[in-house]
Amino acid sequence: MGGNIDANNISASGNVTVGGYIVANGSITTNANFVGDLVGNVTGNITLQGSNTQVIYNANGVTAG
Repeated sequence: MGGNIDANNISASGNVTVGGYIVANGSITTNANFVGDLVGNVTGNITLQGSNTQVIYNANGVTAG
């Protein structure tokens, strides 16, 4: 099976497995955690490890402090 899915809204109550990329021209909303790689800009709150005043930096694509 191959090809594209073009839809206004997609809802899943279980796991969604993708063998390639998910491209969104809007928001991707999760109830809990987003697990995976993210390429692009992030708007909103991010929870990272470290203390309140610790500097967080990019260590080969992984946040580190």
